[in-house]
Amino acid sequence: MHSKEKANDNFESFFETLSKELPIISPTHRMTINSYYVGLPERQSTSYKDAKPSQVYYRIKELCKGDFSDTSSYQHIIVEQIEKIYTTNELDEKSKDLRKDFDILLAFFLYKILLLVGDITGSYQISKEEFRYFVASAKQYNLYYYSTSISLILKYRNKEFDIPNKDNFTDIRFHKLFENLYFLESSSENIKIRDNYIDLVRQKVADYELGKTQIEKSIHNLVSLDTPQNTHANIIDLKAPIQKIFFGAPGTGKSHKIKEMLQGINEEQIERVLFYPEYDYHSFIGSYKPITKDDNICYEFVPQVFTNIYVKALKNKDKDYYLVIEEINRGNCAEIFGDIFQLLDRHYSITPSKELQEYLKSQNLGTNHKLSLPNNLHILATMNTSDQSLFPMDSAFKRRFDFEYIPICYEEHNEKGLKNMSFDFVVRLNETEYFKWIDFIKKVNIRIKANTNLGMDKCLGNYFIKPKDKKIELEDFIHKVIFYLYNDVFKDEPEEDSIFKDNTSYEDFFPMASNALEKLKDILKELEVEIRTFDSDNENTH
Repeated sequence: MHSKEKANDNFESFFETLSKELPIISPTHRMTINSYYVGLPERQSTSYKDAKPSQVYYRIKELCKGDFSDTSSYQHIIVEQIEKIYTTNELDEKSKDLRKDFDILLAFFLYKILLLVGDITGSYQISKEEFRYFVASAKQYNLYYYSTSISLILKYRNKEFDIPNKDNFTDIRFHKLFENLYFLESSSENIKIRDNYIDLVRQKVADYELGKTQIEKSIHNLVSLDTPQNTHANIIDLKAPIQKIFFGAPGTGKSHKIKEMLQGINEEQIERVLFYPEYDYHSFIGSYKPITKDDNICYEFVPQVFTNIYVKALKNKDKDYYLVIEEINRGNCAEIFGDIFQLLDRHYSITPSKELQEYLKSQNLGTNHKLSLPNNLHILATMNTSDQSLFPMDSAFKRRFDFEYIPICYEEHNEKGLKNMSFDFVVRLNETEYFKWIDFIKKVNIRIKANTNLGMDKCLGNYFIKPKDKKIELEDFIHKVIFYLYNDVFKDEPEEDSIFKDNTSYEDFFPMASNALEKLKDILKELEVEIRTFDSDNENTH
């Protein structure tokens, strides 16, 4: 907005006045529709002449003191309103046909695509062609749509894929709205995240996916325009259920990532479980077990971790509940989940077993209760890609989860600008000598990744070993790190590809007092890891 003119109650005349002051197109139906999209008028009926200025408009007017050209004074509202643009709704002329299946907040989908493209290519931008073809055409914010969009964008760039009927996309103009977001940069050809705001956009996406961002489909009356509606009915519940697996090399901080996500959540709203090869359906869901009551033995259904969290979520739908599964790929997921597997699709319900049905009845959850996962029940899991699992997850199971890769960080600060605590870890060789943990994992991981038999899955993560006071003792390093590198990584590799030279085996590090230091120094020399010295106060290093 660039006018200090007081808006009339009739928004048609307001835009007519505005258009005369600015070198823009004459007032049109599209112009008025766009004003509704960003929440400036409240539509009272199907006629534009009945529209009234919204509370959003008055908030902006108050903040800028009538000088609408001072966008800096209400920049946050611009962002809020653009992020609320939802398709499809009753204002959308194509809501009954072309876009009848759309159910998406396009701003967040755009953010997700820009981040994924950037994480893959190093450039957090897409062309406006790619926006029209692969972003604006997405119907929902979910793994299927954004993974498909990314795949098509990359194929399109490599000329492996072309767009049929390109003319059908020329009328898509949503990108013009996103040009108003201060953290995005728009040129005649591209849309990109400004370099200084990548972490901000990443946090926006994380909050959205965690359900922390409460969004309305639009700020005012986007349901039936002919019938008065309660505005509370227009709230879209964006606490979409989370089903996500965090994966990466051992020690990258996957469990810590989940811990950070759940910070501030009451422990009563969290259930944790560790999968392992012998873990089964009854350990996960529950079964009849002998119970002693009044000195008599009877059998009762004893619920386990899944049933416990499921019941809590059903009884308290105003709270979020989290099932955390550690090492999900170490168990036989098909056997552990059993018929519950179908519920991961979130569109299905199943009839529970008789014993589970009776238990749910005892919890006042109905006599013929059908099982379906409530939206306030989230599933978070970790997966070590290095584990030689006895039970690999099949594609059908994987498809029902989002996946987030946790990378290894070699810098002092991670991509979000947060301190990398492992950067200061040191491995103490003796009273005077040490080497930096970050130097070691960087050099050994280069060697691992260069070996086609090994790859990223075998790399050492930042927190593979947890020191006391940032110092890793030689004994702990040999027992944990060297053992892993010998036994799980290089044991079966030819000597020219190994860090263990001269037929060195793990046993050769013992007795530790006489052998470990020499053998470890051989490895450090092979990897070209610098050995440093402690200064006189044994705290600072040089």
